[in-house]
Amino acid sequence: MKVKNISPGPRGLNSKAGPVLVEPGQVVNVEMSDAELKVSKETGWFEFGAKTSTDEEKK
Repeated sequence: MKVKNISPGPRGLNSKAGPVLVEPGQVVNVEMSDAELKVSKETGWFEFGAKTSTDEEKK
């Protein structure tokens, strides 16, 4: 799943492969458990899925 950090500072995600640090504006592709996905969505720090596309990715 694509995840974009929309917060002003670096944030961490707990992926199935281990912790992932995501810098502001960075998009990462990670696999997460349902529980971690729920918690990550509740923070408001990230965008998930198709909404994460950036102008750089469209070029």
